Amino acid sequence: MKIRSIAVKELKKFDSPARITGINDHLNIISGPNEMGKSTILSALRAAFFSRHSSGAQDIKRLQNSQNLGAPVVQVEFDVCGDRYQIRKQFVKQRLAELSLPDGRTFRGDAAEDEIQRLIGFGDSARGSVHSAGMWNLFWVEQGKSFAPINVSDDARSSLHTALEAEVGKVLGGRRGRELPKIFSDQREKFVTKPGRERGEFKKLGETIDALREAITEFERRRENLSNSLDDLEQKKKDLKRLEEDGVDQTIQEELTELKLKDEEIERLALNFKVAESDLERTRDKLSALERERQERRELDEERKVVAANLSDAGEQLDGLQAKKSAIRSERSDCQTEINQFDSQIAGAEKELRKAEEILDLANKLAQMTDLESRIEQARSLVQTSRKKHAEAKTILVTDEKLEQIRSAKSNLEVAKATIKANATRISFDLNSGCEQGITVDGKPIESNIYEIETVSPIGIDIPERGLISVAPSVQDEKQLLENDRAATVGYEEALRSVNAESLEEAKFLNLRRIELERSAAENMEEAQRKCRLELDQVGGDIEAVEEYVKQQQIFLTQSVESLNLTESPQVAGAQANLDKVKPIPERLRSELASRHIDMEQIESKLTDIKVQMAKANAQHELSKDRLNELEARLTLLNESRTMADIDKDERLLTKSAQEQSRGLDALNTKMSESDIDMVRARIGRLEEQRKNRDAERQQLREETKYLIGHIESFEGAGIDEDIELKQRELHIAESEYNKIRQEVAILDLLIKTLKKAEEEAKGKFLSPILFRIKPYLDTLFPGADLELDENLGITKIKRKFDESFGNLSMGTQEQIAVLVRLTFALMLAEQGRPATVILDDALVFSDEERMEKMFDILFDISGKVQIVIFTCRKSLFEGLGGNNLSLEYPSDI
Repeated sequence: MKIRSIAVKELKKFDSPARITGINDHLNIISGPNEMGKSTILSALRAAFFSRHSSGAQDIKRLQNSQNLGAPVVQVEFDVCGDRYQIRKQFVKQRLAELSLPDGRTFRGDAAEDEIQRLIGFGDSARGSVHSAGMWNLFWVEQGKSFAPINVSDDARSSLHTALEAEVGKVLGGRRGRELPKIFSDQREKFVTKPGRERGEFKKLGETIDALREAITEFERRRENLSNSLDDLEQKKKDLKRLEEDGVDQTIQEELTELKLKDEEIERLALNFKVAESDLERTRDKLSALERERQERRELDEERKVVAANLSDAGEQLDGLQAKKSAIRSERSDCQTEINQFDSQIAGAEKELRKAEEILDLANKLAQMTDLESRIEQARSLVQTSRKKHAEAKTILVTDEKLEQIRSAKSNLEVAKATIKANATRISFDLNSGCEQGITVDGKPIESNIYEIETVSPIGIDIPERGLISVAPSVQDEKQLLENDRAATVGYEEALRSVNAESLEEAKFLNLRRIELERSAAENMEEAQRKCRLELDQVGGDIEAVEEYVKQQQIFLTQSVESLNLTESPQVAGAQANLDKVKPIPERLRSELASRHIDMEQIESKLTDIKVQMAKANAQHELSKDRLNELEARLTLLNESRTMADIDKDERLLTKSAQEQSRGLDALNTKMSESDIDMVRARIGRLEEQRKNRDAERQQLREETKYLIGHIESFEGAGIDEDIELKQRELHIAESEYNKIRQEVAILDLLIKTLKKAEEEAKGKFLSPILFRIKPYLDTLFPGADLELDENLGITKIKRKFDESFGNLSMGTQEQIAVLVRLTFALMLAEQGRPATVILDDALVFSDEERMEKMFDILFDISGKVQIVIFTCRKSLFEGLGGNNLSLEYPSDI
C-alpha cells in the first residue's frame, strides 16, 4: 500500500478542512512549526485504517475539536497493487465509512471496514472496535517513539517471517518448528523449574520416596532395638544377681564400724586442741590490747602538741584578715561615691540628649511644613488650571456621538450625490478656441471651450444664431433623487450647526480639542493630588482640608518652640549639629560608670574572699580549740584509770602465760598428727559412697529389667517385619515412577539443547536476508559493526570492538539503528512486491550533524524502493534531505 493524499476536518486542532496531496512513491517531507498538526495528521491516518467508524472509544472521542465538538472526518487516497482507492470516515456523530474502489463501486459501513481490512491485511477485528494494526505499527512511527526498542507484534512478525521464508525456506520448520522449543520447555517445566528444582508430581514422588525410606529405616531401627533389648535384659539380670550374692556389703559394713570408733577418739583430741588454741588466742588478744592502749596514749600526746600549735597560728591569721577587711571596706566606700556622681552626670546628659532630639524633631517638622506649604501652593495652581481646562472643554459641543452623527450625515450626502452622478446624463463640449462665446446652458454661459456638465433634469443649450438644444435625461426617479440630495444636504448642515462647526474636519478638530482638554485637566488634578498624596490620605478630603491641617500644625509647632524655651524656630542643620555634639556624652559617661562598676565588683569580690577566709580561719581556730580540750580530757581520764607502770606489769604476766599455752598446744598437735585423721575420714567417706553406689546400681538394674520386659512384650505384638516388607514394596513402585519422570526430563533437556543448537544455526541463515540488506547502511553509520537480532526480530546488541547491549547505547545511536531496521524490513517487503509506506514523525531528534548527513543519504537511497513520509518541525535541517517537499493545504471543504 502507498499513501497518495490525506484530508481532515473537525479533527483535533483542525476546526476547518486541511489536506496533504501530491505524495509520491519516494521521499516525501512535510515540514512546519510545532503545533502545526503534523502528529494529528498521523493520528488521523491511523484512525482511517485502524479504528472502526462506529467506535465509541475514548481515543476516538479525543479526535473531536475541543472548541466546536464537531464530527471528526478523515479521508485518505491510497494505492494497492497500482489501483487507486479512497477511504472516508466520520466519527462520533453521524458515523459513516465509505470505501471507493477503482471500478466505481462503493462499500459503506461494516462492508467498507471488512474490505479495507482485507486490502491491507489486518488481523481479525470482528470482536472489537479497533483493527489490529499488524505490521503497520512497525512502519508508522509516532513522535517520541523512533528511538525506542523495536517491539514486533505477532502479526508483524508473522508477515516478516513469511517474507523471510520466501527467500531462505522454512529453515526453522515454520511456525511449528519455532514453537517446538517452547512446547518442550513447557512440558519440562511441569516437572522441574528453570534452575532445575523438582516441582509438581515429580517433587511429590521424590518426597514420597524420602518418606518411605525414612519409615523403613525407622522400622529396621526398631527391629534392631528389640534384638538389643533382649541381649541387654539378659546381661542386667546377671549383673543384679552378682551384686546381691558377692558378700562385699558385709565386708564394707565391718570396716566402717572399726573406722568410726577410731574417728570418735580423734574427734575428742580435736576438741581439746580447739580449747587450748582458743585460750592461747585470748591471751594474745589481751597483749595486743595492751600494745594498742600504749600506742593510743603516745598518739594522743603527739596530736595535743600539733593542735596547740595550730590554735596559735589560727589566731594570728584572724588578726591579719581583720586588718585587710577594714582596708577593703574603705576602698568600697570611695568607689560607691564615684558611682553616685556618674549616675547624676548621666541623668543630666540624658536630659540634654532628649531635649536635643526634641529640637531636631521639631526642626524636621518645621522643614516638612515649609515643603508642604510649597507643594500646596503648586497643587492649588494645578487645580485652578484643571478647572479652567474642564470649563473650556464643556464649551465644545462636539462629542464622540455628535461626531458620529456628522460622519453619518456626510456619508448620506455623499451617497445621494453619488446616486445622482450614477444616474445623470453627461454632456461634454469640445469647441474650437473662442467658439464658446455666447453659448449658455439653462441661461448660464459655459466657462471654456472644453466643458462638461452632468444632470438628471431637462436642460436647454442656447447657441447664438443657431438655436436651442433641449436635453431631457431618461431618469425615472428624478424627483426622488433630487429630494434625497436636498434632504441629505440639510441633514449634514444641521448636524454641523448643532456643534457650531463649519465642516466635518472642524468637528473632528473640536472633538480632539475637547478630549485633550479633559485629559490635561485630569492630569493636572492628578498631579495636584500626587503632590499632597500622603497628606490627603492622612486627613481625607481635598486640598482645602490639607491647608486647614497645615494651619493647625503651625500652631502646634509654635507652641512646641515656646515649650522648649527657644528664642527662634530651630533649623535642621543646627539642631542636628547640637544632637551630634551631646549624643556621645551619655554613652561616654556610661562607659566610665561601667568601669567603676567593674572596680566595685572586684572590690566586692575581694571583700567576699576575705570574709570566706576569715570564716575558714575562725572555724579552724574553734575546731583546734575544741580538739585540744578533748585531747587533754582524754589523756587525763586514761591516766586516772591506769598508769603506764600498770600496763608494763600486765604485759609481762600475759607474755609468760602465752608461752606456757603454746607449748601445751604443740603437744596436742603432735598427738593428733600421729593419728592421721584425714586418711581415716577419707576411707569412711569412700566406703559409704561405695555402699550407696551399690544400692543405687541394684535399684537401677531392677527398674531397667522391669522396663525391658515391658518393652520387649510391646515389640513382640507390633509386626515389625510385616511393616518393613509393605514399605519396601511401596518404595519400589514410587522409585519406578520417579525414574520414569527423571528419564523423561533428561530426554526433554536433550531435545531442548539439540533444538536450541539447531535454532542458533538456523537463525543465522534465517536472518541473513535482513542482516545482508542492513549491512551496507550499518557500515555507513558504524564502519565494521554488525547487528544481532533475536528470533523475534528484536534488536539485542551491536558488535563493534566489543559487544554492546542495545539498551546501553546512547539515545541517538538507539534511534538511528531502530529507524534503520524499520527501513530494512520495509525494503525487504517492497522487493517481494509487498510495499509498505514508512512514516516517521519528528524522528532523528538525537542525531548529531555528521550522523544526520549519513542518515539523509540512507533515507534517500532506500526511498528509491520504499515510499517514505517524514513529518518534521526542523524545516531548515531537512532541506538537505531533498525529496518531495509538501505542506498543508486549506480547501473550502473535503
